[in-house]
Amino acid sequence: MFFLVTLDDLVTVEPGDLGKSHVDRLIAAIQTRYVDRIIPDVGLVIAFYDFLRMGDAPIFPGNGSVHFNCRFRLVAFRPFKGEILTGRLVRSAPEGLTVSLGFFEDIRIPCTLLREPSEYDDVDKVWFWRYGEHSLYLDLLQNIRFKVEEVQFHKQDGGQHPVALSTSRRLPPMTIIGSINSDGLGLESWWQTE
Repeated sequence: MFFLVTLDDLVTVEPGDLGKSHVDRLIAAIQTRYVDRIIPDVGLVIAFYDFLRMGDAPIFPGNGSVHFNCRFRLVAFRPFKGEILTGRLVRSAPEGLTVSLGFFEDIRIPCTLLREPSEYDDVDKVWFWRYGEHSLYLDLLQNIRFKVEEVQFHKQDGGQHPVALSTSRRLPPMTIIGSINSDGLGLESWWQTE
């Protein structure tokens, strides 16, 4: 679920920050650039971990900034296929469920990957699983255990105007597709013994 990723990058320290610790300024610049962002085909960056190398730091003519060639490691999040995670059910719609881990909210459980037989209640806007004579509802804000089926990365169109991006429906940079169609999966309350 969490792993270290090694990156090489040219990290800039602005002239106004040259009197301060260059290591602290480099860490701050790396955190600003990477933390809480998705790296395509890697995952969500959670934190800076450490430096492996800090190379030469040339000053290019024109702006006075120092540019460090750095190799560093970051802590990233990307679950593996088949991993079991527990999140909070935050949305129920005819197409399926949306789950949040707190720090990551683009988790989808399509209606085709729910327990069978499941039905959507149009009045209450909630899914439920028919278990024998019982209807077990997937109530919002409850803890839900799911299996990771796939992690999808979506290319982001950086060329569009920000207003166009905010008004059009676009895919998030990373989506986790999950399922609850096996024993032990679904709302935690379904599987608790008294």
